[in-house]
Order: sequence, then C-alpha cells, then structure tokens
Amino acid sequence: MSICKLTERDMCHLYSIDDDKIQHFIIKTLCDNTPEVTRQEHFLEAETALQRLTDLKSATLELPDVILLDLNMPGMDGWGFLASYQKVLPEIKKKIKVIILSSSASKMEKSRSMDFPFVTGYLTKPVTLETIQTILSVV
Repeated sequence: MSICKLTERDMCHLYSIDDDKIQHFIIKTLCDNTPEVTRQEHFLEAETALQRLTDLKSATLELPDVILLDLNMPGMDGWGFLASYQKVLPEIKKKIKVIILSSSASKMEKSRSMDFPFVTGYLTKPVTLETIQTILSVV
C-alpha cells in the first residue's frame, strides 16, 4: 500500500525536516526516482516547517501527505516540533502522517514518539532506497 492514495489528479507531497543537508540530498535523490513521491519540501529547521504548516493549515492541496522528522536538531528539536504540531493539529484541515527518521535506535525514543497519535512510524538512518520503500508501505 502506498503512503498516499494516488489518483490521476493527486500527488504525494513529502516534507523532510532535518538539520543535515546531506540527509536532504539523499532523500531528494531517492524520492526523485520514486513515482509515488511527486512533490518534496526540505526544511533545515523545525520552526520553519511548523510555520509553513500553520500558514497553510486550510490549504489542503498545499499541505504534505507525510512528514519525515529528525529528532536531534539544534533550536527546536523533533520533540519540540511534535509538541507544537500537536497544539496546531486541530486547525490543520488535512490528516498528515509523521514518520520519525532518526539516527537513534533507542526503544525508549521510539516508544515516546508513538505517544503522539499522528506518528505512524519510526525508522533509523541511514536513509536508503529500502527506507523510502518502507515509508511508502507504512500506511
């Protein structure tokens, strides 16, 4: 099953939130060759992504279908993003899947992230084509 239920008019829109430019490059390169992902936006700061989501809260066609979120970032980290996103979630007019993409394989972090009902998966880096395929099969 695909992460997005694609029709001829729909496209799967992905946000990647990670402070590592190399991760963005890898994700972009892999997704460029994955037909299910037809639109990508990459954010180095969680605050910027959260602001964009808030600005677009009613524009369902502009909102992503899935967010790939790193937990360890300077400034607002992934945990801060999850807590802030949970507060604005009632205003967002689209159900967005959040998948944690972290360098940590900690069971405690995975369990903690699953306390957020909108988090649908937890994967560890490095990102590979298999990771992208797993993301596309999660939902």
